[in-house]
Amino acid sequence: MELAEKTQSRENTGIWPGSVQSDGKPVYAPTSAIAENRTRILPRSEFGLHQHLKRVGNVDYPMHSLVHGKTLMKKSTAAALLSAFVFPGAGHLYLKKYIPGIVLIGALLVAVYYVITKSIESALQIVDKIQTGDVPLDAAAITELVSKQSAGTDSQLIKFATLAILICWVFGIIDSYRVGRMRDKSE
Repeated sequence: MELAEKTQSRENTGIWPGSVQSDGKPVYAPTSAIAENRTRILPRSEFGLHQHLKRVGNVDYPMHSLVHGKTLMKKSTAAALLSAFVFPGAGHLYLKKYIPGIVLIGALLVAVYYVITKSIESALQIVDKIQTGDVPLDAAAITELVSKQSAGTDSQLIKFATLAILICWVFGIIDSYRVGRMRDKSE
């Protein structure tokens, strides 16, 4: 087969890297079959480990995270990372603990909404005072006005809401790790 024909055949079909038949020839599968996960080929990867397929319903999914039957990342670690870097409660949703996840997400959204609305309201009041001429267009005067507004009653509530955001985030990380660890031990 010429080089142009090999290139053409690889564009039209999907080749699984490192997968070979018993006679040493590469295993090709139609791209549509790979896209729809209808193939049932168990190829060898470049590290010499078999890539297993897991049947879910009537579809086979490649199990890239399995090495000799063990996952590369524990559920506790994945859940904690999701809660830390995506959103508090995401780890709970990953672990299928929907009620604690939704409660965390709801509490966080309420606190974030309050902080954002009060901050925008405060900024608009400052802009209004500048536009009406009550405050001169001077950096020192604007800074003084901002510091006066941040000392009011709303500032205490904003600090409380910010603390609630932090508590939700830390609690989400710790609790999703705890729940995931219990799942890891039971499996």
